[in-house]
Order: sequence, then C-alpha cells, then structure tokens
Amino acid sequence: MLRRIIQVLVGIVFMLGLLFKFMHYPGAGVLLATAIPGMVVLLLDRIIQHKAPTFLSRHNISCMLGIIYLLAVAFKVFHLPGTGIMLIVSMIGFTIVLIEFAYSIRQSKYALLPALFSITILFALFRIMHWPEIPHVLYGSYFIFAIALPALLFSRGQALKKTHGKLSKSFLMLGLFTLLLLAVEIKLRVYPEALGTPIYQLRIVQTALVAGIVLAAQKTIQAGPIVDKKTYDYQMLRFLQGAYLIMLVMLILVARNH
Repeated sequence: MLRRIIQVLVGIVFMLGLLFKFMHYPGAGVLLATAIPGMVVLLLDRIIQHKAPTFLSRHNISCMLGIIYLLAVAFKVFHLPGTGIMLIVSMIGFTIVLIEFAYSIRQSKYALLPALFSITILFALFRIMHWPEIPHVLYGSYFIFAIALPALLFSRGQALKKTHGKLSKSFLMLGLFTLLLLAVEIKLRVYPEALGTPIYQLRIVQTALVAGIVLAAQKTIQAGPIVDKKTYDYQMLRFLQGAYLIMLVMLILVARNH
C-alpha cells in the first residue's frame, strides 16, 4: 500500500514538473529534481523485490539502466558533468536489452516492436549527442513502430474477446491510446501549427497519452489472473510499460529545448 502511494506521488510530481516545463512556469526544475530521485528509489525497490534466479536478469539490468538513464537526464537538465557517458551507457544498454528481448520472443509477431524501438533508442542517442545520423532512420523506425503497435494491439484485443474479455478490453484501450498518440505525433512532426494549435498544448497532450499508456499497462499487469505471466501478452505489456517510461523521461529533454 505504501509503495503504491509513493508511486502515485512521484508520478504526480513528475507530471507537474513536465507540465511546468512545457508552460515555462517557475518551479519546474524543483519538481523534476524531486521526482527523479523518487523514480530512482522505486527502480531500486523493484530490483530488491524482484526474485530472479540471477541478479543479472533482464529485469534487473533494465532497472539498473533505467537508474543511469534517469540520472543522465537529470544531469543534462542541470548542466552537471558526466551526462554524456551515462546517456551512452544507458541508451546503448537499452538497445542491447531490446534486441535480446526481441530475439527471445522471435516466435511471436510482437518481436517486431522491441526490434524497431531498439533502433529508435539508438538513433535518439545520436540526436541527443549530436553525432552524424543516417537520414530518416530515427523518425522512420519510430513511426513504423507507432503504426504497428496499435494495429497489433487492436488485432490481439479482437482475438481475445471470446476467451478473455477483460484482457481484450485492456488491449483495445491501449490500442486506442497508442493510435491517438500516433495522431498527435504526426501533427507535431508534419503540421505542428496547423489550425492554430500551439505546440506546447500538443506536447502536453502527448505527455498525457504517454503517461496513460504506462498506467494502463501497469493496471493490466497488476490485475492478477487477467494475464498469465508466462505468455507473450504479459511480456508485451512489460515491454510497453518500459518503452513508454523511457519516452516519458525523454520528454524532459524535449521540454528543455521547447
């Protein structure tokens, strides 16, 4: 119960910090500086609570990379030394973990998603570090991922309707969230100021949708028997939660340059 209350409080402070950052309100730095250490503590708690046969499990490695990533983003926001090496270690680490995960579920159509997201993470690092990029790879890989994701979620949701009603609804809801997010991101990329919509408003909607996907995935995972932990569906939900948490934190850097 206490853990859940802390998660909610950290989430609220983090979202307020992002909102203040996009709106250029004072206090954004203080809120983010409060939320990020809280997120680090929650990841450490997940490592402690996770009962894996080996400490160097994919779960624990992902959490450790998440801690380094969070600290790297915080250091970048506050112009502290060490940012570059932490970003390189964490984001290349995420890339390797995602490729290994995609290979481990290669018999499932879901394997396409972590494979594509690994490319996105790697070239997002190139963008952040101002390294030479191959044209269109970053956005190309991300938008293929963003188009394939709702298609797979809707397809799986329909397939589960007769046998697993609650899980079907969760997948359909996630499909709707990811489709709406895709629409917002296409507008941001192609027609950012069409219809007179300020970019900061679109960024706020984008942030809310990313957070909604994380929460929906987490709620489904915590629903107990609704999803079997041995299935590809469970692994898919875990992947979604982690991938969109990475994106949510990355929005700090987007807001910083807004």
